[in-house]
Amino acid sequence: MRKLLCFLLLSSLSLISVAQPTVDDIEYYTKFSDYWRLRISPDGQHIAVGAWRERDSGDRERIAVIIETKTMRPKLPIFFTNDKEEVASFHWASNERIVVEVQRYVPSETTRPFFGG
Repeated sequence: MRKLLCFLLLSSLSLISVAQPTVDDIEYYTKFSDYWRLRISPDGQHIAVGAWRERDSGDRERIAVIIETKTMRPKLPIFFTNDKEEVASFHWASNERIVVEVQRYVPSETTRPFFGG
């Protein structure tokens, strides 16, 4: 009986310490993903991954990165130099070509129009 009580006491203490979430856990589960799309080439030798890149202004932009599957090293980053354009989507057209859709930010589409009266 004494062993049973000791076991229950120790197991309840361990449950109490595990049940309390920490700030680190909450930040881990609420942060945005660093990668947003993954496409494998038709021959399987390359992977295209959507990722985020820091701009000089401090904003983040969407880019695509081509990775070799044998070495898992980046082969080619795809991004646009204009501040108002970034990678919207991409897909493989063949083993050697990738089609990239451009996303453009137009001020009239990104800001809410003023309706006054």
